[in-house]
Amino acid sequence: PASMGPYAWQSNRVKKLRLRHPGSEPNPEHLPVETSKHTGDQLVSQGVAWEDAYLQHPDLALLPRSRDVFRKIEGDPCLSLKLPPPRATAGGVLRHAICIFEKLLKDNKPMTFKFGISHDAHVRWHNPVWGYRYSKDPFAQMIVIFAASNPHAPAFLEAALIEKFGSWQGCKNERRGGDTVKEIDGGPYLTYIVFQSWKRPSMQVRSRADQL
Repeated sequence: PASMGPYAWQSNRVKKLRLRHPGSEPNPEHLPVETSKHTGDQLVSQGVAWEDAYLQHPDLALLPRSRDVFRKIEGDPCLSLKLPPPRATAGGVLRHAICIFEKLLKDNKPMTFKFGISHDAHVRWHNPVWGYRYSKDPFAQMIVIFAASNPHAPAFLEAALIEKFGSWQGCKNERRGGDTVKEIDGGPYLTYIVFQSWKRPSMQVRSRADQL
């Protein structure tokens, strides 16, 4: 049966990469370069430490795609990673996801949002055909809130979040969730939130003032 934990996400120091899009200036320091076969984007080493939190979980660390998937998330300013605490139970994972969404809504409302699952967040965002970067519904950011070695646990979490928040104003999910789950050549599999804030600048200033 599918399991939603435990998951350990602790810091481990290694080199970090940043995205360099085709057509930008050549690599001036001749640093090591990795190219995404899906988008052509390049990852250029700067000698800065990666977090590589997935390495602390043996189930994810041994997956052939993990390094590529998680480092592309860390290296992309449109993507971020907010995973559950180590050894989280199924209930803990759900509570973690709900808390992230509720804080996101509090800080950014009014906003549009959508829950989803993917085998590669970077590809899901940048794909020229179906990536969120080119979506008719504009989104500003993707937050990956859960990862697993199998697709079933992320699919269950997606469905649970849609069940709870799918009727809320701004939700762009049209299905009940979990219906796009499929296994490819190994994990990880991810649950994410994409969102776009429509808060006016005057509202942001007022919100900051209220916190003082």
